[in-house]
Amino acid sequence: MRVPLAPEPSSRPWLGTGVVLSAALLGLTACSTAPAHEDTPVDPSPSIDSAQAEAVLETYRSAREVYIDLLQGELDMDTADEQLKQYATGQAYDSMLQDGTTFGEADIAFEGEPGMDPQVTGLDMDSDPPSSVLTDCWDDSSWHPVQNGQTLEAAPDQDPRRVLNVRAQQQDGAWVLVELSPEEGRTC
Repeated sequence: MRVPLAPEPSSRPWLGTGVVLSAALLGLTACSTAPAHEDTPVDPSPSIDSAQAEAVLETYRSAREVYIDLLQGELDMDTADEQLKQYATGQAYDSMLQDGTTFGEADIAFEGEPGMDPQVTGLDMDSDPPSSVLTDCWDDSSWHPVQNGQTLEAAPDQDPRRVLNVRAQQQDGAWVLVELSPEEGRTC
């Protein structure tokens, strides 16, 4: 998975007036697939600890805020890198920073803000390390890429709402995101 929060490049056929995204942007999927064993869901607890669930959600919201600021051009890569280290590691961390690099190199910034509706759907405090699964509805309706002052339009058949699956782990007493996987064929 290369583009965790934004749509996968294959579903991002932006149609600007005479604007074509660079090959680098379209090549994001090459490194985007998480290993198959990481897709195994965490077994949900009979009752999810609300304090732990809120801590997972807060980590997700914080990482998401840094990611959005990066893609909107409000943060430079060094600042985003330092901030994301607090909230993400591994594939999730790499994906968010790679998006910043790729969109930055293509001179694409995003305007607006994507909608979200995150929910902790699984929490296993007995695993080592403790793990959690979160599902979000990522909504691009008010989140638009802009290149050279022109808004790039999505293809007419592209649904702006997609499911995003997130895996988090508790490391050194704090929750961090370790995997982000959009489900391109599933809307919410």
